Amino acid sequence: MSDNSQNFDHFDQKRPRRLEDTNTAYVDFPIVWVVIGALAALIIIGLIGLGVVNFLRNQSITPTPPSQVLAPVGKVGTPASSAGQVNPTFTPTSQESTSLPTKIAPTKIEVNGYVKVSGTENLGVSMRQGAGTNYERVSGENGIAPEGSILLVLEGPEKDQDNQYTWWLVRKNDGVEGWVVENFIFPSAPPE
Repeated sequence: MSDNSQNFDHFDQKRPRRLEDTNTAYVDFPIVWVVIGALAALIIIGLIGLGVVNFLRNQSITPTPPSQVLAPVGKVGTPASSAGQVNPTFTPTSQESTSLPTKIAPTKIEVNGYVKVSGTENLGVSMRQGAGTNYERVSGENGIAPEGSILLVLEGPEKDQDNQYTWWLVRKNDGVEGWVVENFIFPSAPPE
């Protein structure tokens, strides 16, 4: 038995306790969560800031005008099945209607050509003293060309200082001249 008692003596010994590393500090709230929270807050603040900037920029810009559809002279066909579209077909009613002179609208804006104001939601387009939003409007009610008015193009195109808009110098039928942004004028036939 003495041999057996020697063999089992090592079981009576206790294991040494594990020493804790004294270089590490225990933190109740992991620092990783603080960093993740701070990054999330910065991202949210950045997105809100971008939204505010975008909102302010859109407030200073008038909506883009809708495209215009030019129908040929003669009877126009019935509306197509898709909403808002017209299926134009030329069907003269007599020999006279084909021999009438027609005014064909040009396809691009040119100096000494005419343009029509459109897409301003009936507010008209501002006429300015220079090519840019930093220039003063032409004084009084004369400084607005109403929706649907036909204007003579005198000069252009000119880019503004921010290279954001293209401007044309135009003259209204009452003789008032001013620069208008290209977004709200479209090539037109001369007035009747």
